[in-house]
Amino acid sequence: MAAMGLTQLRLDFDWSRIEPIEGDFSWTATDRIVSAARARGIKVHGLLTYTPAWARPPGTNEKHPPTRDADFANFSRAVVERYRSQGISSWEVWNEPNIPNFWSAAGGPDANRYATLLNASAVAIHSADPAATVVTGGLAPAVDTAGVSIAPGTFLTRLFATLDSGIVQGVAIHPYSYPALPTSALSWNTFARLPEFQQIVAVGEGRALPIWITEFGAPTGSSSSAVSTADQAAIVQDALSCLLGVSWIGPVFLYNMRDRTGGNPNDVEDNFGLLRADWSSKPVVAVLQTHITDPGSFGTGCAGW
Repeated sequence: MAAMGLTQLRLDFDWSRIEPIEGDFSWTATDRIVSAARARGIKVHGLLTYTPAWARPPGTNEKHPPTRDADFANFSRAVVERYRSQGISSWEVWNEPNIPNFWSAAGGPDANRYATLLNASAVAIHSADPAATVVTGGLAPAVDTAGVSIAPGTFLTRLFATLDSGIVQGVAIHPYSYPALPTSALSWNTFARLPEFQQIVAVGEGRALPIWITEFGAPTGSSSSAVSTADQAAIVQDALSCLLGVSWIGPVFLYNMRDRTGGNPNDVEDNFGLLRADWSSKPVVAVLQTHITDPGSFGTGCAGW
């Protein structure tokens, strides 16, 4: 990552792994990664996620929200207290809470229920680091389906009608557009609707907040959802060209660094890497390096943004 010129990484601080037994914390894995990143001048953006068995209803999985928000808040505080001195100053609370893959509560995702969890966690984070940046959990592309999923715009409207004012400093979106280009004017294209989401937040919060792109990319491989490596590069180039210079866009994180070792080419999740499993570069790496060294060569901005 450092050799490629990348400056930040988004790292899971998974409660279900760090505190699998109440009060018994294991920091080995996150300490190792944070230390390695700091040694290379890479800033870490922390993702606070997922629930250990002791803190959720019996028979549920780790993607179920905790029984008590206070338990998650206590975990959030402990993480921030440990890593504040190691340069981590931004925190994202939960991942994709608008879809059942990552919010597995009975009845499906619930923006109001997520708001209470976010409120509790944000208060705890700011108690440990008053200057911390708290970002809402990155929302996945989705449509409104009762009891199943909530579209990002709907989720944000409900969230900011409930959320305590001033509690967050940014809003995260995962605006995947593949197989289409991000700037394609398609009704389902989450990326093309980013200006709409920015306005929803500004109205609901009463002030403008930056939109963080905490996941974006496209899978290669051989699944029916995969794109070619050339198309993966074109999708990333189109996105970066559009986002460049947009004042309300925060950091952009590409998902993910490397294809899964021993992964299945037919499994979408195994093949989002900028690098192949053998560490060889896909064409998207050249796009990134050009963006870093000569961003204007791609053109700048999207019409109307």
